[in-house]
Amino acid sequence: MLLAFALVTVLGCGVTAYMTLQAISADAARHAALLEEEVRQTSQKIEAYLNERQRVVRVFVQEHLDLVNRFEQNPESETLRQEIGNLLRQQFPSYFTFTIAGPNGSDLVNDIDGLVGQACQLNIQEYIHQLRGAEHGEAHYRTVIHPQAGHYHFDVMSPRADADELKGVFFVSFFPGPLVTIIRANQAPGHVLSVVNTDQPDLLEFSADGARDKISLKRDIRLSDSEMDSVMARAEIPHSRWRVIGSVRPEILAQERADRWVTAISIMIALTVGFMATAFWVTRR
Repeated sequence: MLLAFALVTVLGCGVTAYMTLQAISADAARHAALLEEEVRQTSQKIEAYLNERQRVVRVFVQEHLDLVNRFEQNPESETLRQEIGNLLRQQFPSYFTFTIAGPNGSDLVNDIDGLVGQACQLNIQEYIHQLRGAEHGEAHYRTVIHPQAGHYHFDVMSPRADADELKGVFFVSFFPGPLVTIIRANQAPGHVLSVVNTDQPDLLEFSADGARDKISLKRDIRLSDSEMDSVMARAEIPHSRWRVIGSVRPEILAQERADRWVTAISIMIALTVGFMATAFWVTRR
């Protein structure tokens, strides 16, 4: 009888340990499935946001083409510049700055504030090159975060055309606040969603903490090897240099494993105590 009870106790402890390992694996699979959905939703919403920004900027150029053309002819006019800036500011709460480029990609505006950096100008020239090789002006600028001290931003460009002749590009910069809001809205508790640069997969572009300038106040702007290995889900954002990645905070997984093992050990202790009590009772009998 004691041998039978001992066998049942050992078997019960073994089953408990096995079920605990299975539950830990199920927890990881559950997190991975949730992250896949969060990353997919975030990617789609950011893509939709960028497409809408592109559409609205294009509409803005069409509606105010006369004003834009007048400013192109007189780029030194601070009055025209402020008028366009005020219109953009009214329509886009996250508006940062704008400029106008010619058909060769050169900046036509005297940027006395230095808001349109060299990276922006290179991207304008890249976009002009794409427009010349595209049909019906359907080229897509690959959005990226531009690091500028105190003004981290991303750009949206719209072609300016007169009939079939490309006259240049209308270029608008935006602060990344709305993109950060999208991540926050889709990030479940205990999960970490971030957007990285596809050309440099370990370089953070923005996360729920903000763009890279805000992230750098809390941590390194590059993911460590262990952080790269812990990524459970990823999704590309079309027409950008961005990829959404998702992982679980290490302390969350550690706590869940600890909770599972505390429960399992409690069950095994209960089985062992039950066996000892039974053995004592059988021996007394």
